[in-house]
Amino acid sequence: MTEDQFVIDKAGVIPHAVFADGQCRNMSSRALRAAQRRHEAALSTWHTKATKAREEYKRMVAANKISPPSTLENLRQIADGHPDKPSVQAARRILKRLEDFREEME
Repeated sequence: MTEDQFVIDKAGVIPHAVFADGQCRNMSSRALRAAQRRHEAALSTWHTKATKAREEYKRMVAANKISPPSTLENLRQIADGHPDKPSVQAARRILKRLEDFREEME
């Protein structure tokens, strides 16, 4: 499990700002300020949870309770992405070369 996956499991995803979507066009200035305050409070709470989750992840890795993914596991996860992305194409090429190398060694 990666650190990012662990943080999302523990703290959730980053809170979404209502006023960042252009939905604030119909809001009064008072409503917009209130939305900004709520968002800042939610973001602060999330940041605190995420920081604690990152510290917990580091402690668990140090105690060998969980292990970060290996390079090969990362490549396999990236290779499962959308085929148009350059990173996915590169990961697939690397995995193919590795597979060819292992076949030559046998």
